[in-house]
Amino acid sequence: MSDQWHLLQDGQQYGPYSGEQLVQFAQEGRIVRESLVWTEGLENWVSAAVVEGLFPPVPVVAAAAPAWRPPGAPRPAWMTGGAAQNVAPRGALAGRMAARAAELPADGPYPAVDNKPASFGMVAGFVGGGIALVLLAIGLMGSGMIKPAEQGAEAQILMVRVLLAIGCACMITGVVVNYVYLARLWSYLRHGRPQTTPGKAVGLLFVPGFNLYWRFVAVYGLAQDWNRITRHFTELQHAPKINAGLGLAYCICAIVALPVALVLWFPLMAQICRAINFMAYRPVHRPGMLLFG
Repeated sequence: MSDQWHLLQDGQQYGPYSGEQLVQFAQEGRIVRESLVWTEGLENWVSAAVVEGLFPPVPVVAAAAPAWRPPGAPRPAWMTGGAAQNVAPRGALAGRMAARAAELPADGPYPAVDNKPASFGMVAGFVGGGIALVLLAIGLMGSGMIKPAEQGAEAQILMVRVLLAIGCACMITGVVVNYVYLARLWSYLRHGRPQTTPGKAVGLLFVPGFNLYWRFVAVYGLAQDWNRITRHFTELQHAPKINAGLGLAYCICAIVALPVALVLWFPLMAQICRAINFMAYRPVHRPGMLLFG
């Protein structure tokens, strides 16, 4: 692959970029097979799909020709359904997975979604900053530095209360943004036959008791559906995946070890935000918004 490439987007030329940068753009979804590229030695702009090594080859499945069968010969078992039972999915879970996969639309362009990205820095800042302020206030109260009988203690107590109030407000804001992002990614999967809707995914998390179970659907199920749907559609196969094992560990620790769940929440939310931004910034569905600097 050449070391100097130029890109044409909405009539504007960008570059030059190295071959490694071009591959990275393709992996991130910033350029697609229909994007126009040019390098020295080419007479005209060409589609990025023809650049060797930039995109994985599209598999071509050839239909098998039916075997010749003499007139009057008995039909094989697979034509009469005799062997069909031997290859059917076994178990209720396998049946549900096969049924959901069969309901997916044919491989092709994934429909457009709302162009609303996510900011991991914002949500992590609210949650992390809120926790830090609350811990600081608790530490000041438990350290013995504030003595109500001493002069000026009222101002110190007021400062601690302000720290607690600001910390709690930050954590509540972070939790709200967390739920907004969960609903947003669920909504981006609506064209891929997800197992639930955005409203149910978030709303049932507020049901006491039931939310202990529903968290596995809203979070762990989100990772499973995201990975399944992005693998099905060719143009989404470069999407960042969500670690389903991390989602499962988070759901379990949220019940038995809340501090551990809080630690696991940060990398899990980072992956969810990357998934949201991949869908929101797909250039094929955001004409004029793909910029190269």
